[in-house]
Amino acid sequence: MAAVIIEICDAVAVAINAASLSQALTAGTKLIPRNIARTLTAAIADVKPAGAMNVKNEGSRNRVFTDFAIEIGIAKKVDVTDATEAAAKAMFILFDEVDALFRKKRLPGYADAVWRTSQYTSHMSESHMEDDSAYLGVLHIVFGVSR
Repeated sequence: MAAVIIEICDAVAVAINAASLSQALTAGTKLIPRNIARTLTAAIADVKPAGAMNVKNEGSRNRVFTDFAIEIGIAKKVDVTDATEAAAKAMFILFDEVDALFRKKRLPGYADAVWRTSQYTSHMSESHMEDDSAYLGVLHIVFGVSR
């Protein structure tokens, strides 16, 4: 049996790959960060563990509640001659669609994990556009697990 946080990452990647999104997106669990901006050929999502924290349990002495944080890094190659505002809007839509797969739900493939919170961080910068022709961002999601 893998660590709970790895099982959560794997379940998230499977859910993303099974979803019908507005743009093609391939997800996989990656434990070691990689610099892929220059070699991108399609939109990808790297799912990685970000941390865990035990949460005080008011309701039971027999159960431990743990919050598991993951990060979904999404990168997409873009044509710099394209309308960059339109490409940026499309990326925000994609992040919202991925977030909606999990928001206020139990995690498909790991039903003990329940969505707790999400946050999107954009890493789109002028240098990414000029040097790498890529939009990059990270979706931080916390799932709560009772054990």
